[in-house]
Amino acid sequence: MSSQVNALEMLTADLQANIHNIAQKNAELNDLISTQNTENEQVSRQLEHRIKGQQQAIANITQQLTLIDEQQPQDKFYHRASKLAAKGASAEEIMAECELPRAEVEMLLAIYKQNNNE
Repeated sequence: MSSQVNALEMLTADLQANIHNIAQKNAELNDLISTQNTENEQVSRQLEHRIKGQQQAIANITQQLTLIDEQQPQDKFYHRASKLAAKGASAEEIMAECELPRAEVEMLLAIYKQNNNE
């Protein structure tokens, strides 16, 4: 009977040591989690700041592009005309599509042909 009591006391001591080790590991893991959470929050704040900066830059660029588009509406016709010329459209097709005078269309086609021949 005393050997059984001794065995139980040893098991109890082992269990208490294991519980103590587990509690220490748990505390270490909680500290690590806390540290990681703090670091993650700092990184999140930095990323949010960068995102706001990028959003502002995009908004500024978009506004500048809008202003450029509004200031030079005629350029759209020339851009479209050059695309049509690249596709092989005739002067009449380009004039009808882009509302440009014949002289400008013929000059555009001559420049396009010259650039492609080089």
